[in-house]
Amino acid sequence: MPTKGLFAWTALITGLVRNGDYALAVQSFEQMRVDGVLINEPFVISIIVCASSSFVALELGWQLHCLTIKLGFQAGVIVSNSLAEIYAKCSDIVSCKRVFDQMSYKYIVSWTTMIVALAQHGMAFDALAIFDRMVSTGIRPNEATFIGVLNACSHGGEWGKVSKVRNLMASMETKKEFGFSRTELGNESAAFAAGEM
Repeated sequence: MPTKGLFAWTALITGLVRNGDYALAVQSFEQMRVDGVLINEPFVISIIVCASSSFVALELGWQLHCLTIKLGFQAGVIVSNSLAEIYAKCSDIVSCKRVFDQMSYKYIVSWTTMIVALAQHGMAFDALAIFDRMVSTGIRPNEATFIGVLNACSHGGEWGKVSKVRNLMASMETKKEFGFSRTELGNESAAFAAGEM
């Protein structure tokens, strides 16, 4: 293959990412840019942003964010979700929230990324506020969303909210796997068994 176009590069980079070879995927993307390949669709950008999130390299995230703006892809939901994820993984919650707030439409992945990011960084009340906003817009939470919300509840001491979330899970017939979990808050703890709502 003497000259590779965008399709060939995208296939190569996607394959590398799916096989977990993130460093080579980023190197290939850089080579594609050096070769002057015109990027006229956002898929390869979202793939490379996902790959770079595994590095937890904030500077690379900033560079890719600038590139998405330059190419006009910042409004795309897949690219925006990927950028929010890299910022969250790099603990840049301000940039994560900025990307989230600028999304013209938020899918469940968008909401869940923001909820989990806030919960993991000790911002329980903000995470729960985002969850309430999400539910009020009519978006149905999924299992990953519930995990993020319950994590926020445990960090924020919101036992009343846990009950509300568990009731919402029951009303949506969310299935729990067989098991037992325990959540601790200071001197208090709560135990939950699968099937118990």
